[in-house]
Amino acid sequence: MSATVESEKEIYLGGVRFPILGKVRPSLVSVMPGRVIIGESSLTDDLVASNWVQSDQRGGILIEEMDEATHQDRCYWSTCNLGFKKHITLPVLATDCGGPGTVPPEQVTYVSAGAGSGVAGDVTPAYPASMIASDLMILQVTVRNLTDTPTTPTGWTALFSADATSTGKQWLYYKFATGAETGTLTVTTNSTDCCTGRIYAFRNVNLTSFTEGGSFATGTDDTIEIPSVTTTGIKRLAVAFSFVNDDDTVGDAAGEAGGDWAEAVAEFTTTAGDDGCIQLQTATMAAAGTISGGVIAVLNPDPWGCRAFALIPATPAGTENAEIIFELDGVIYASFDRFLQAFNNTTDVFTTSEYLLPAAPTDAMVYDNAALIAFDDNANIRQKGLPSLELNRFIDNHKFDEWSGGYPTGWGFELDTGASVSQNTDTTYIQEGLFSVKLTSDGANGYMRQKLPFSNVLRGKTVTVTAYCKGTNDVSENYLRIKDGVGGTSVVLNVFGKATCVHVMNAAATALEIEFKNTHATSVYIDKVEISIAGFTDWLDMEDKGKYFTSLGNTMYMIDSDGKFYTSKAGIEWVYKCTIPDQFNVVNSLSTYRDTYGNLIPYIGTDVGDFAYDTEGEQLLRTDLKLPSHPMGGKHPVHWRGARYVPCGLDVIKYVAGGSASISSIGLNNDDGLPAEYQGEITGLYDGPNELFALVDSTYGSGTVYSSIMAYDTLGWQCKWLSATAGKAIKCALLSPAYDEYRLFFGANCKVYHIPIERNLRNPLRIPSYPFAASSVHISPNFDANWAGDKLGLDVTLECKGMTSTETVTIKYRIDHEETDIDTGWTTLGVIEENGEFTFKLPKDKNEGLVFRDIQFRYDLARGTTTTLTPDIQVVRLRYLKLLDTKWGWAVTLDCSAKYKGNSKSQLIAKVKEIVAAKKLQEFTFKNDAGGKFTDFVKVSNAGGAEDTGSEWNGEYNLVLVAP
Repeated sequence: MSATVESEKEIYLGGVRFPILGKVRPSLVSVMPGRVIIGESSLTDDLVASNWVQSDQRGGILIEEMDEATHQDRCYWSTCNLGFKKHITLPVLATDCGGPGTVPPEQVTYVSAGAGSGVAGDVTPAYPASMIASDLMILQVTVRNLTDTPTTPTGWTALFSADATSTGKQWLYYKFATGAETGTLTVTTNSTDCCTGRIYAFRNVNLTSFTEGGSFATGTDDTIEIPSVTTTGIKRLAVAFSFVNDDDTVGDAAGEAGGDWAEAVAEFTTTAGDDGCIQLQTATMAAAGTISGGVIAVLNPDPWGCRAFALIPATPAGTENAEIIFELDGVIYASFDRFLQAFNNTTDVFTTSEYLLPAAPTDAMVYDNAALIAFDDNANIRQKGLPSLELNRFIDNHKFDEWSGGYPTGWGFELDTGASVSQNTDTTYIQEGLFSVKLTSDGANGYMRQKLPFSNVLRGKTVTVTAYCKGTNDVSENYLRIKDGVGGTSVVLNVFGKATCVHVMNAAATALEIEFKNTHATSVYIDKVEISIAGFTDWLDMEDKGKYFTSLGNTMYMIDSDGKFYTSKAGIEWVYKCTIPDQFNVVNSLSTYRDTYGNLIPYIGTDVGDFAYDTEGEQLLRTDLKLPSHPMGGKHPVHWRGARYVPCGLDVIKYVAGGSASISSIGLNNDDGLPAEYQGEITGLYDGPNELFALVDSTYGSGTVYSSIMAYDTLGWQCKWLSATAGKAIKCALLSPAYDEYRLFFGANCKVYHIPIERNLRNPLRIPSYPFAASSVHISPNFDANWAGDKLGLDVTLECKGMTSTETVTIKYRIDHEETDIDTGWTTLGVIEENGEFTFKLPKDKNEGLVFRDIQFRYDLARGTTTTLTPDIQVVRLRYLKLLDTKWGWAVTLDCSAKYKGNSKSQLIAKVKEIVAAKKLQEFTFKNDAGGKFTDFVKVSNAGGAEDTGSEWNGEYNLVLVAP
């Protein structure tokens, strides 16, 4: 129970009742803390209130909870341009180039058929040859009875079921190929009668809703009457699947109108059970129309059936992601899934159909005027153009400037007795460089040869080899010859000048070789051998598979999904070198960076880190950059400003090779990280002249999230572009000077966009034609002044320029973590539409101030229809006071001049001194307070007084008591 005061002029303190002189004198002991400035102090002249000054945001985003000592140039989230001190402006305008334009489809074509199967039971037809990913397979199955029904094979879908004659039925099933199918397919027919089966492959077929027109017909005579097929668009392929319940022979259709039916492959017949026959006829329907009237002669009158319809070509649906972007011969190309299209710089859209790819690509590389596209295991590499075949990219040492042991390197020799080779320095016989080859003979044969890269793609191509040669005797046996393993073509050497040999590669060619021969001549001089190969102006199937490319000098490199590493000089022949030696799950990139000695070498990025190619040992070695297994680890890294930057989820690892490699993290998962609305994973890094760009793909996030492009300039990260649509992928980008404009092209939202990239003057406010986006948002960190207690917000002032009735800034605030998402919980203070300083009271339009523990501001910037205008926030100042809890003190004068309530004068004085010296709080009251309402526990903060001298114990003590 609390102590009470029993008399007037009495207090209770420390267990003792003291008489007092006068009254208890309460006073406020808490004082207002001193003024502090957070931010640039030169931008405020306030002498009373504390200030938070926001003027420099170049440190970028990612700070939700502010450390006022170190985060004065940071924000939580912003889509504004933060690159310049005292300027928060709209970001750059991204031009929307749209998705795949109107693409004329490729003609649907028949590819091949596998071997048919005919048995009294389950059939096992073979898969067709030469299939690629996305080819349509149609399985034709017949049963010679009307009761049994086959089981639909796993992974297949019924297309037309149970088309019946009087004695049997036919089923058609479909499946889209992966390109890896081999062997046979077992079809459970659930029958012991005659059954047949065969698989056919078709190319360029739409992946959904791919049939139209046609019907089924049946009869018992000796002519199959193909049903009419009507098409409603271009590039269709009409198909007719016929079956006869006997082993009759059938041929091409005749008598048709509106098209030309032709037997795609010879019919398949069987004598198993009660015999059977199946056949496919096709007709190309380049334009909309109807093919009708075709009949097929059958050897004997037997029950027959025919299902005819048309296959519809693939066309973009507008929902295809941009998978790759590249520049070839000054033209920008983008692949929307399989649809490769060219950019029209005049209309800012992708409209020109370039090529229908066999599958969605994984990478593209342009190497010296040649473009290569990879598809992982889904399809063979496609290549358009050849790299310049000079500079030893195809012919080693083609100017004979490199010699070793008396022979030009890269060349082989076959010298009969009496023949020799030497290095010529006589400039009469040198076309270019320091040396030429002198091939000498005294009547014996002397050959100089070089085998060049070869693959089957060269079959049928025209190869031209030129050389500057002279034979000192005009003899027809002195020649330059192109050989292909089957035959060859020669040209006689007799005058020093340019000899040209042209050869068409045999359809069964197995090699490509250049050969020079000297016989019956004194000497043959040879210099500057060059080659060209015609037929690479279209996209060609290179008959090799890969996932990623890169290049260094005269060599191209490729890695496949199994970690097998290859090199090539012109893309014609890929030579296997080695395989990633350690365990990994996903190959995610192939790029270049420096080794310990500063030499550029290939690097392979995987889910577990980097592997570097040792060019001397021809092996892949694990680097110091190791990652915890992450499916997006090492996805499109970049070499920028001397370091290698490698993404891993939202992290970015900075790796600097050297004697002691350095590794650090500068990623978007540092500090407080991205807001939940903008999380995802990085799908690629791209180097700009002033910034490093990161593609953040929201499809790897959860919930309603938006893809973005983030930019890092060594000071911090800022958002360069933000998708307006949630859940859309962003997979590729390209920085290009094409069309005399330096721009960043990127694929997002199933479209391609581009933004200008400044290479000289960077400040957009100094570029009259700079295009600004329509709106942006800037959100500050949560500010608590490094003070745990309450603050009293007085007002906030903005200094702005560039303002009009349409170029505006809306200022909002929220306090004390009321909401954590980006868009809710905000209170609007006002809208600024004029230049100058504008002060907003806190709370809005009131003078009492706003009490907060922490406060966060949001600025919404917007412009009108003029794209070259932007509002410009230059300075923001928050004025506030730090608040202390109210603390009272009490001044009392204790009267120790007389005995009081059992304590003598000396005892009272001793008690006073004990209370002053006490380390613990002392109970204090000066009211009759049995309930403890007016009782405090206090500490003596100040003491003084007066005592008599001599033997008397009279005294007065002035105490100041404080309740902490």
